[in-house]
Amino acid sequence: MDKVEIRQIIKELAELDVALAKKGGATKSGKRFEKILQKEDELLEKLGLPSTPYYQGLLQFDSIPWDKEIDDLIELLYHEVEKRKKDAPKPELELLIEAKGTNRDPMFILPQLGIATHVYPLFGGNIMLAVRAAVKARYVTVFIQVTNHD
Repeated sequence: MDKVEIRQIIKELAELDVALAKKGGATKSGKRFEKILQKEDELLEKLGLPSTPYYQGLLQFDSIPWDKEIDDLIELLYHEVEKRKKDAPKPELELLIEAKGTNRDPMFILPQLGIATHVYPLFGGNIMLAVRAAVKARYVTVFIQVTNHD
């Protein structure tokens, strides 16, 4: 993905964020909020980054950024992509065991498993409930393995 395309998406996201704030936020303009989430997810997916709160936060704006701010953000995103390429991906089971041991927020873990955070996944005790039919059986199997790992 080239910088021109990323720049355009970032500008669109900033405009949508500012318009959403003017409309009263996500509760007042749900369709716009969903559009923002979709655009964030698409950009992060194209870059090969998970849709975690950290990366989503990089793409949220209170005002329209200056060109220099956009350039800096693009460089940061490219840096994050390169950093992730250098780090060997952890197997799902290892990722979940580590998350369980550290009580890691599911919103940081689920995107790394391909589960979007805005589908409102719920964790209760040792049972994972994901409110989406797209959750594949292998995630349930891996989660059960983690639950029984102790």
